[in-house]
Amino acid sequence: TLAASTVMSGGMTTEIGQIEGGKFDERLEKSRARFLTLTARSGLAPEAEDRLVKKLGTTLVSLDELLIEEMKKYSTEQGADWHKILEVDAAGPEGRYWKDALLRVAAEASLRVQDRLLAMEGTVLVSRAGLLARYGQLDMLNKLKRQIEKGNGDSKLEGIWLLLPTNSSGALPKIDGNPFP
Repeated sequence: TLAASTVMSGGMTTEIGQIEGGKFDERLEKSRARFLTLTARSGLAPEAEDRLVKKLGTTLVSLDELLIEEMKKYSTEQGADWHKILEVDAAGPEGRYWKDALLRVAAEASLRVQDRLLAMEGTVLVSRAGLLARYGQLDMLNKLKRQIEKGNGDSKLEGIWLLLPTNSSGALPKIDGNPFP
């Protein structure tokens, strides 16, 4: 039996509550070709990732890691010193170059992350989306959702499942304090 979980889809909240693991898996199997937001209690999120990967064959992607990777690549391409980018990040949103440099790098990297996700195969489980919120790039998730909902053409990507940790059951999922979807 699984602990209470909330599934968000199409802007509607469905409380799953206590259900047998097999029935939960069946419901997820039927949702493979969708953009689905799942929540798990914060302490259980790594276990949920593991289960969704091993039992249902999803591909796990850390959005934070992918975004940082693409930010580094873009910075290098532009001739920027990555350590300077990190200094701007450490200074925070009130820092001198936050909007002019860091957010520009993050926006370009976000587009690249979106392209990489759309190029993947099967159902992709994405997690760790805090940096998207920090850099004002949460709309990338909405763009992915719209792309999945309208069909992805020749792509082999079936669907994207977004796993968000939460501390309260039934509450609207949040990414770094920002409600999603």
